[in-house]
Amino acid sequence: MIFPFYTAIYTAILGLLAALLTVNVIVNRVRAKVDVADGGVAALAQAIRAHGNLAEHGPLAVLLIGFVEAFGYRRSSMDLVWLWWSRACSARGALTRRSSKRSDANPAPA
Repeated sequence: MIFPFYTAIYTAILGLLAALLTVNVIVNRVRAKVDVADGGVAALAQAIRAHGNLAEHGPLAVLLIGFVEAFGYRRSSMDLVWLWWSRACSARGALTRRSSKRSDANPAPA
């Protein structure tokens, strides 16, 4: 059996990213002095959501990379997986930035 090289590398990268996002949530919780949920603090809510998004989508990405690697791949297929992943992340970031600008321009009535 061939060692799943790409799967191992991406799993390690996502694991390190998860650890960094966990530390980010902890730091934001300590700064805001919030123990449960987000306490209405926008920065803490954003940190929690970023960690949650990785927890939701990271395993799927590892599975996709693992399947590509398990069923035989060429260099071009791994490039396609990387391209898909980077486009998905950048599209998500663009949509998030655009919607946050829209909500800042038109605040909800109090």
